[in-house]
Amino acid sequence: MRHSLFCLIPLVLLTACATPRERCVSQAREPLAELDRRIAVARGNIARGYAVAEVRDTRFVTQTCSGLRNNGDRFYYPCTKPVRVTREEPVAIDVTDERRKLAEFGSARISLARQAGSAVNQCASLYPE
Repeated sequence: MRHSLFCLIPLVLLTACATPRERCVSQAREPLAELDRRIAVARGNIARGYAVAEVRDTRFVTQTCSGLRNNGDRFYYPCTKPVRVTREEPVAIDVTDERRKLAEFGSARISLARQAGSAVNQCASLYPE
């Protein structure tokens, strides 16, 4: 998850530099892009035969900590610190249900593609270059 957030930073910066037309087009295509991501996940699930879920855990790592004595001398001692980790775990799915969902996504994609196309055309008329 943390890695995903770092990947979004350049996109946010690029979006801030985009022209109003580019921002409008990007916003118009976002629902279609999200559906395409969901289609890719469903296809991957069908190909594997299972889904993949991200699970967040807390693990405790032994480290060396330090402190100060009353006289100002530094001392070291072993301590444990919590560390958040994310791992992927297989999850059972009903492949038939996943195929049905993929078919629904396919029909929804057709209408979303039309909507995105008309929204992009509207962006072009609102923000001519």
